[in-house]
Amino acid sequence: MVGGFKSLRNKSLIEVGCGRGGCLKYIVREYAPKSTIGVDISQENINFCNETFMTTTHQAKPIQGDVRFVLGDSQKLTEALTHFSETEDRRITETADVVMNVESSHCYPDLDAFFSGVSEALKDENSVFLYTDFRYITEYGKVQQAVRRHFEVIKEEDLTRNVFRSL
Repeated sequence: MVGGFKSLRNKSLIEVGCGRGGCLKYIVREYAPKSTIGVDISQENINFCNETFMTTTHQAKPIQGDVRFVLGDSQKLTEALTHFSETEDRRITETADVVMNVESSHCYPDLDAFFSGVSEALKDENSVFLYTDFRYITEYGKVQQAVRRHFEVIKEEDLTRNVFRSL
């Protein structure tokens, strides 16, 4: 189960701050979402993802399915997800059933701008935002308030113990 969904097979997914694509590759391989977009601010990371996961010229097996990697600022997410569609002859902004962010929001100076963009990227009221990051305990309350300003929290879990066990 991912974010309340029993399956991602007919769901669309956006990973914000996808880095070098490892998490996205795993999710596509294990959960086979209908479509997937990885967004990252680093052109170097996007190039790596495209060269490593989208072609057959690299050692890694290409990711199967509707997968794209796009350059974009997580704090200007709507801008990153907007492009011209030649088939529709207009600009469209991508949305998804699932938007996720894993351990990169601590680098964003404006959390409210990030969360606002995520809200806009969610397809509808049944969509979910999966979010995890590490913070100093002194920052936790501020982050928790920002999350609650933008989202209804369905489940919250402290992963610290599991992280320490994995070391």
